[in-house]
Amino acid sequence: MGEAPVAERLLTAGVTAWTGPNTPETTREFLQSEVRKYQEVVQRTGVRLER
Repeated sequence: MGEAPVAERLLTAGVTAWTGPNTPETTREFLQSEVRKYQEVVQRTGVRLER
């Protein structure tokens, strides 16, 4: 991420780098918030995974 070409390509793709602390706790909080966010989307849309 520290290399300018990589950071620029990710930014162009809409990806922003995490600049906060990187601890097990912050990672857990992030993952839990993502699960909650997408659970709501799944519940509202009724989308289902196919096997």
